[in-house]
Amino acid sequence: MTTSATHRMRTSGSERGFTLIEVLVAMALASILITLGAFALRSYWINRSLEGARAEVGSTMRQLQQQSVSESHPLVFGVRFTPGSGPTTATTTWASLKYNPNSSGAKCEVLQTNTFSTKVYVSAASFEPTSLDVSNCSAGSGESFVWFYARGTATAGSLTLSQPELDRELDVTVSGLTSRIEAK
Repeated sequence: MTTSATHRMRTSGSERGFTLIEVLVAMALASILITLGAFALRSYWINRSLEGARAEVGSTMRQLQQQSVSESHPLVFGVRFTPGSGPTTATTTWASLKYNPNSSGAKCEVLQTNTFSTKVYVSAASFEPTSLDVSNCSAGSGESFVWFYARGTATAGSLTLSQPELDRELDVTVSGLTSRIEAK
């Protein structure tokens, strides 16, 4: 073979590959897709954290509701919320309570303190007033209490959970007469 024949063979299509422009365009498109996927995944996880917080509150309320019906009459179970204590802090705490009106000492006992993660907070809580003396149940001002009674009733009201990164809110309502808990 002559040198001109081998030269023709090298340039006549036997060389395959991508040009630098093609590689750069493919990398740019891949980075755009990865960025969009990361934002969608982050939004999904933040949304799930808000829905998980709502489910956690509803589950705790249902558990306390069942416990108040199954325990002896004078015991009352409830939850203490402090609205508006979250967007500037990383977490918001709320507590499960047991109230014994026949107790000679402290009538209120904190059963469990819970914490919301990922910046979920209680933006509003409004429950009907109760005749219980909740002064030793309080940990600060502006708190709202939902109580479940042995006869199957509760203090009616609602609770709003917020996630500032999503600008989204979810509600939990309690019916007074039936003590039904609805997560909306």
